[in-house]
Amino acid sequence: MWRIKPLGELLTRLPVGPELPGKMAGPSFEMYRAGNILPHRYGAWTVIHERLLELATYCDRLIKQPGAPQELAAVGAHARQLAATLAQPLNAMAPNTH
Repeated sequence: MWRIKPLGELLTRLPVGPELPGKMAGPSFEMYRAGNILPHRYGAWTVIHERLLELATYCDRLIKQPGAPQELAAVGAHARQLAATLAQPLNAMAPNTH
């Protein structure tokens, strides 16, 4: 869990928006993703692997934006590393693994 700590810290420092200059998002933020728990290990690990790669890709895109927080590079790298860690056992599993 410590690997996503920089993401949480970063999200709480983001500005609310141009309508509230100087105001930061604070600890209250939402991510619009379904958080359904999957009953099968292979399916669950596949979804986690995909989401980690998706997060890394988003970080890669966002870091190129002017004024983007440099912490995004570390968050993306950690997400990619976690995905790689999951890839080996995931590739060794049968799709019907429970």
